[in-house]
Amino acid sequence: MKFEVPFDVKSGRKTAFGKVYQCNFCGLKMVNPLPDAAEIPAHYELPKYYTHGTGHIPERQPTLAERVVTHLAWRSDFGTELDPADLLEPKGVRRSVLDIGCGAGNLLSSFSEMNMETTGVDPDKEARFQAEKRGHRVYSGTAEAMPEELANQKFDVVLMTHVLEHCQNPTLALENAKNFLSQDGVLYCEVPNAGSLYFETYGQISEMLDVPRHLFFFEKDDLELLADKVGLKITEWKYHGLTRHFNAPWKHWENSIFDGLVEAGAELKSSRRSIFGDLMLLSSGIFMPRKRRYDSIGFVARGNP
Repeated sequence: MKFEVPFDVKSGRKTAFGKVYQCNFCGLKMVNPLPDAAEIPAHYELPKYYTHGTGHIPERQPTLAERVVTHLAWRSDFGTELDPADLLEPKGVRRSVLDIGCGAGNLLSSFSEMNMETTGVDPDKEARFQAEKRGHRVYSGTAEAMPEELANQKFDVVLMTHVLEHCQNPTLALENAKNFLSQDGVLYCEVPNAGSLYFETYGQISEMLDVPRHLFFFEKDDLELLADKVGLKITEWKYHGLTRHFNAPWKHWENSIFDGLVEAGAELKSSRRSIFGDLMLLSSGIFMPRKRRYDSIGFVARGNP
């Protein structure tokens, strides 16, 4: 076992799904045991969650030293987030988009602003309500169990952003997503980057860990193997997420997790966040490749002919 977080940091409830292991053969990290499908919905019954339109990280005024470190991180942050326009080439051909795990519909709204027909799928009732308020067509379902209403439909763009890590069966989830692609369609999949130096250093207290909602933790090699297994050809990689994990609210939230682990008597595998640690993390990352520098990793792919 790599480490354990014995409670849900967002609800304070104890959890049996906070033990993270790493496969000795392929290196993939995952929660073990995995929750049953019937147990998963309760993990999203939270007073605050980003797909409900509410943030859970409390505001915190940064110290002068924290402001300096955050500015240095910002100056060295060359991450590239998904630009929806990049997925619409050639212009005039791609007109429909399916977002699997659409949450509150924020990403779908970026596509609807470009006159795309938007469809979302999400298991969370509150998230679907928020997405529907934004004018999107939304159905109840998961990446592994897609809604029957969408059977045999095809889409020019299929999205899975920060969804695959929530799935009990990532292979089935990605295969389902591929099967919704039109002949010239493109898929974009993004997950937290378990191969980043940040996650390697602070994984046990990381906001990106988020057990028991996150069940699998992927590095670039894991995604390449998975895409090849389901018949997807990756054409582009995107990396982003650097400055935010030096921001004062983010850091203090992670330190509250550290304090909770101490109180629970858990074995500590991550140290507490500090200015010295931040400077070490930031300076070390400058010399590392992008797959080690950013906390999120995504790929654009097409179905293999």
